[in-house]
Amino acid sequence: MTQICKIEIDGRAYDATSGESLLTTLHRHGIVVPALCHHPGLSCPATCRSCVVHVEDAQAERHVVTACNHSVSAGLILHVLDEDSQQLRSRALAQLLQRHQMDCPICEAAGECEFQEAVAGHGPQKQPHELHGATARLQLGTRLIFDAGRCIQCGRCARFEDEVSGTQQLSMQGRGGDIDVVVAAAGVDHALGGNLVDLCPAGALVDPESTSLPPTWTRRSVDTVCGGCGTGCAIRADIDDGGRVVSLRPRNDEQVNGWWMCDHGRYESDADHEDRLALPEPPSPDPETAWQVSIDRLKRRLMQPRSAVWLSPFLTLEEAFLLIEAAQGWGARLFQWAPPEAREQSFPGGFKISACAAPNATGLQRLLAESNIQAGSTADLQGAIADKQVGQLLMCGGGPAGGRPPIKRDDIVFVAAHDLTGASTADLLIPASHWLEKDGTFLNQTQQLRRVRPARRTASGHTDLELMLALAGRADTTAGQVFAELVERFAWLEGNSYAQLDADARTQPSGVAAGGAWMDSLQRQRLLVIEDPAR
Repeated sequence: MTQICKIEIDGRAYDATSGESLLTTLHRHGIVVPALCHHPGLSCPATCRSCVVHVEDAQAERHVVTACNHSVSAGLILHVLDEDSQQLRSRALAQLLQRHQMDCPICEAAGECEFQEAVAGHGPQKQPHELHGATARLQLGTRLIFDAGRCIQCGRCARFEDEVSGTQQLSMQGRGGDIDVVVAAAGVDHALGGNLVDLCPAGALVDPESTSLPPTWTRRSVDTVCGGCGTGCAIRADIDDGGRVVSLRPRNDEQVNGWWMCDHGRYESDADHEDRLALPEPPSPDPETAWQVSIDRLKRRLMQPRSAVWLSPFLTLEEAFLLIEAAQGWGARLFQWAPPEAREQSFPGGFKISACAAPNATGLQRLLAESNIQAGSTADLQGAIADKQVGQLLMCGGGPAGGRPPIKRDDIVFVAAHDLTGASTADLLIPASHWLEKDGTFLNQTQQLRRVRPARRTASGHTDLELMLALAGRADTTAGQVFAELVERFAWLEGNSYAQLDADARTQPSGVAAGGAWMDSLQRQRLLVIEDPAR
């Protein structure tokens, strides 16, 4: 049970939680101290000494402690912003700076570097700089480079490899100023490797492709959920000034992904598609009316007997709800397809990669069950086709890499495909939205409801929500209004709203953001300011 106690910080009384770290308490009250070896998702050895503060005992004598690994107790008296404490932190940063290669103007981490921010706010004003140690850049993996000259030996990478991924492909050896990062002979090759770049506070671990990205302070960000699998990691999409998504980073969600995300979601689930559909096919003589002409054609076909709709686990709850409503109005049979199952991957730190390769399979199943709708499987659809019970079929919403199970067309008169690309041989192709273009909600494999936001415009200019509204014969409305209708209709959603989901996740729907989940969290607490030139 949480116990609230009183403590004193620099002469002022504060409420604190007994047993939590001093650093957490300071941050909660908006008091900034650097902590370059600390990460809340890892153990805390207090090696960098950059978070030191003074604690006053019963005899009014001061003792130096590290805030990251000392706990709060009732009656504690802290001195944080006095000159002596600030000087101690400044000296600790100066020592780290002696071992750090000064190449901020060309560093890939400039603008989202914790060390840079710490030195600027708490470090020495002047210091003769000396370079020590190696300056080699080593290729550790396909998306990972180690720049030894920038390493400040904080140990975060080694602790992550030991405690979270369990691979131990990076480790620390030596003592004091002679500590070195040691890499396994085969380099770093595991499914969580991208988190090492997020973790590094000094730009020593770098994604080589980040050199081509625009500067951090020019990017905007949108909070959303990864659609790469059923885990449903909280992520942040970083967007350049042209509206292009340039990177995906994890956000902290203790109930789902903690501080991490996998490399598949980070690097592969938004692969570029050269043949991305921009207009329905076959093409209409008038591109301006092509969308409406195709919708009208699809509705006329699906209103005929022996129609079927094949639902996708890549639809949001809102989109699936509208499409189910439309299908019932047409008298069409409903089927749902399941993505191919992979082996679930579990890691020592508790992170899991779902065996389900779609983000809303659980949500679709629950929506159908709560609506008392019996939807057939892919095998049932194949059987119905073989028995000539399907004359018209809408195949809905494949994932970023396709992924929809194959079916034999046989004697189906009309097939419409709702897809990202034009790879299908259907009679009618309608452009679909990638999950980075969706507005709505997903229900992940552990029944956690999460908000999905669009990070960019669709290739066609029309969203899946607009398509489903048109198919259901509804007027244009927002995803939020459709969700409010879902909440009214289904007891399992009672008490939810977009505003509540945002509040629970402490989201920042748009704005400048930088770094991995830990820096992102500091920024959301207003403990770290990334300048926005547009303001």
